[in-house]
Amino acid sequence: MKTLINSIPIIAFFILSAAACEEDILDVPGAVLNQEFNISYNQEIAVKGENLTIRFTQVNANSLCPQDVQCVWQGKLVITVKANTQDVELSIGDSATPTKTINGYKIRLVELVAPVLKSDENTELSDYVVKLMVEPA
Repeated sequence: MKTLINSIPIIAFFILSAAACEEDILDVPGAVLNQEFNISYNQEIAVKGENLTIRFTQVNANSLCPQDVQCVWQGKLVITVKANTQDVELSIGDSATPTKTINGYKIRLVELVAPVLKSDENTELSDYVVKLMVEPA
């Protein structure tokens, strides 16, 4: 009987540990086909139910018009994402290519979420968040 009572804290520890691990699995960032999602610079997101991960790896160019400036043209944002192991360049703005088809998926750059561009502020790579969408090709 005494052994059983002494075992209760150990059993409770294992039960709580298992529950904590289950929560971590549920908190893994994920995207769903045909739904827009935000991804931060250097973040990797798995597309749920698909054999596809996407990592936002590079800002190649950003000439989008700052919010506090009157521009003649919109400018352009060019980024690279890694779809599994393949680099994919996407762009929005003037002369843009917002969608690319890779391995049976269409990956589309929808918009720049952050930062809000201002003419007198420098932007760090870690500030960038974009909205993407993945669809079956």
